Amino acid sequence: MSVCQVCHTKNPRDAAFCTECGERLQTPKRASVSTTRLIRGTFCPSCKTLNRRDHNFCRECGARLAPGEVARRKKTRKSVSPPKAK
Repeated sequence: MSVCQVCHTKNPRDAAFCTECGERLQTPKRASVSTTRLIRGTFCPSCKTLNRRDHNFCRECGARLAPGEVARRKKTRKSVSPPKAK
């Protein structure tokens, strides 16, 4: 979890921008866990990243999100498996 240096909001680990004030976060981290789940949220009008409904700014590009627009998408993250031993 990343904490914004300006407004002190806790942000998702993979966020590059604060979801509350839009400020660039100092060290965005990318999640490497493999998960599949249904996400309800808002698509960013600039970069088309899916954000949570309670976010005011995009976590990828920092653009302001339009309130009230809700999207549903199945999200899958793939992780790289180590090669099998012979």
